[in-house]
Amino acid sequence: MACIEDYAPLCENPPTSAQPQNLFSIWNQMLSKCLPAGNVETSPHPTIISPSKPDGLQGRSAFDYMKGLENHWITPSPSTHLWILGNVLVGRDHDCHISPSELSTHLSRYIAAMSFKMIARRFNNADLSRRYIECLKQVKEIPIMSQPGKDRSVHYHRSQIETNSDRLFLEDFVTLSNIDHDLIRTHIPNILQLANNLPSNDKDFELYTDETSTEFHNLLLEILDRFKSTLDTLMAFDRDKAARESDCHHVFSKNVHNIHVYGYALLRLCRGRAFRIHL
Repeated sequence: MACIEDYAPLCENPPTSAQPQNLFSIWNQMLSKCLPAGNVETSPHPTIISPSKPDGLQGRSAFDYMKGLENHWITPSPSTHLWILGNVLVGRDHDCHISPSELSTHLSRYIAAMSFKMIARRFNNADLSRRYIECLKQVKEIPIMSQPGKDRSVHYHRSQIETNSDRLFLEDFVTLSNIDHDLIRTHIPNILQLANNLPSNDKDFELYTDETSTEFHNLLLEILDRFKSTLDTLMAFDRDKAARESDCHHVFSKNVHNIHVYGYALLRLCRGRAFRIHL
């Protein structure tokens, strides 16, 4: 919505997202600056869709309906998709005691189920993604760090954010391998020891060291491969068939869960200090 603010002077009272009908003049002005190529009269134009409740709601909130799709997936219509997102994100119709982490987890799984085709196209793009991943795979030896790289006094705030992301990666992903032994197949004894013995939140730590650098590199490659494998499985999957057959639905649901898990791991890694040092 940041770009809309540039056109706010067009309106005497700048509209908000709660007043979509008042956004027309702004969108008209914005879209007129980037006309589609070809014949304007025959070129496709955006379609305005109003949110609508799904059939079979049975008094459930949008959050409960979205959560229920994990157990029995039915692809929502575009209007139902808007209704789900609008109500879940605003939070006006679900239990206020739902924790942010629970809300984020179920929303992430829902978005994965709805958007895995777009994610796969971007992740498998030869120019934007694959060439960089292939370059990473060509690295066979990780050089010893010449110095610890204590740059925190210069960029303390950024460094703290990155360290917190590394901590979440260890807490929310690596430690799960203590329970789910199939989650990580890479041998990472030093990283696992660090994850199981993390210092308190007020103390710093280093995920990327001479002892962990090779483990980190191999783990990163595994997560990228597992993420791609999950996307490829879903791309070859029939979502409508999954809705009809329980066995297929179980496979679909499991792979959606894996997109959430490995996608979250990649998110935490790319925002972390260890990833920046490694690259």
